[in-house]
Amino acid sequence: QGDLTIVLGPEHVELFEREGIAKDDAKRFLHLNARTLAREFPEDVLNCVRDWRSDEIAIITPDTPIPVVNDWQDINIVVAGGPAGSHSSFLAGFEARSVCVEV
Repeated sequence: QGDLTIVLGPEHVELFEREGIAKDDAKRFLHLNARTLAREFPEDVLNCVRDWRSDEIAIITPDTPIPVVNDWQDINIVVAGGPAGSHSSFLAGFEARSVCVEV
């Protein structure tokens, strides 16, 4: 629950741009494909998922694919880093929304 932030290095962003992949397209793709079958979760974690996401996923069976976030708009994509190579990462949220402030 909450959101997820993908931090792309400039080299990866160039690949997306070269292929004509827009940020929203990447977010939709991740939402549709970044899923784990319920059977892969430890039982205590699955019980939390059942509690937290019962509005979104009414019935959870072992074969239910659980998306990493509720909605594609819950995925943030930012660019950071320099020309040091193809390094990207992600920051998982937990029951909260990310907040950005100017430093």
